[in-house]
Formats: sequence, C-alpha cells, structure tokens
Amino acid sequence: MSTYVEAGNLRDIPPNHMRRVEAEGVELLLANVDGEIHACRDRCGHQNAPLSMGRLDGRRITCPLHAAVFDIATGENLEGVKLATPQGVELPKQVVDMFSKTMEIIAKVKIDPLKKYPVQVTDGKIRVRLE
Repeated sequence: MSTYVEAGNLRDIPPNHMRRVEAEGVELLLANVDGEIHACRDRCGHQNAPLSMGRLDGRRITCPLHAAVFDIATGENLEGVKLATPQGVELPKQVVDMFSKTMEIIAKVKIDPLKKYPVQVTDGKIRVRLE
C-alpha cells in the first residue's frame, strides 16, 4: 500500500504557477490551478522533456520542447507536437525541407498521457501519493 509523502509547501506555489520538486527520488511537477494543487511526473509524455520548463495556462501545460499540450488535471494529451519559426523569418528551402521531414517523423512518436499522482494539502503542506 502506498503512502503520501511530503512534496512541498503551498506558500511556495502561488495560484496559476508551477514548481519542480523531488520527493523520494521522483521528479514531480506541482501546479496550482486556481487554488487546486495537481501533481504529475515532471516529464512530457512525448520525448521526456522537463515540463517544469514549459508554460502553464489554466489547466493547460505546454511542453518546452515540441509544444505538446496536456491537461494538468487529467494528464490527457490535448494537442500534438508543433515546430514553428518566429513570425516574419524566412528560412532557406533546405532548412524548411529538413524541418518538414523531422515533423513527419515526430508526428509518429506516441504521446503518452502525463503520469498523475493523488495530492493532499494539510496545514499548508503538499503531500503526494507515489504509486
């Protein structure tokens, strides 16, 4: 039977922010979505990038590597990967061809849902059940 372990303090994660922590050797991402704390493995289900380096917008967390989007509350993948060039930048044809081929390959890589963990908040302490 798994038990809850301390993973952080509520005061360290203001609403609509996230934070990378480690609990019992497990890399976790804690996210405060409008006062509700969510915990998942701090790794994208696409290519293992650290989600804590990404962007949190409501319940949507965007991977910093290929912009895959997940629902932090459910772990569900909402949008696949994307590669984009800055607006107004024109790339040589060879570079565009290379990126096109890369995206063709990347699109075939399976995107797993986020590994979610149950959370309890008691007396300002965030506890996570590591299963």
